Amino acid sequence: MTEYFEDTTDVAVLVIRNRTDDGDYYLIARHRGNDFWEFVGGKRKKDESIEHAVYRELSEEIEIDWDSDEVDIVKTGDSFESPINPVYELYPVLVDIPEEVAWELGDEDLSSSHTSLKWIKIEELENFETYGEREALESLGVL
Repeated sequence: MTEYFEDTTDVAVLVIRNRTDDGDYYLIARHRGNDFWEFVGGKRKKDESIEHAVYRELSEEIEIDWDSDEVDIVKTGDSFESPINPVYELYPVLVDIPEEVAWELGDEDLSSSHTSLKWIKIEELENFETYGEREALESLGVL
């Protein structure tokens, strides 16, 4: 029997970074419901740490067999209120994944919540319609 864990109003925002010789790239995904681009993530479960939520959400949102050595939680930023719905508190987390894994990811690896993904450099973010990704990057000290 599957155990059900109640969601909280805390949301882990995964700022997934791919560090290359050409610079840092960040993963954004187009949300199926509204066509906005966002960092993937999801709600923390009751009694779950944000770090554990990051690993769980990474597996749920990008459906590949992750090796625990492939994921490095670099930093957790200060939380902030969601610009879309103030009931949610967003917890940005900077996550590094290896270059060889990053470039292999495709749209087919995304959960049904998203339609496509892109790897972008920070300066390209302004070219995409987003909801609060800039705040997440500022909280992490990336901007």
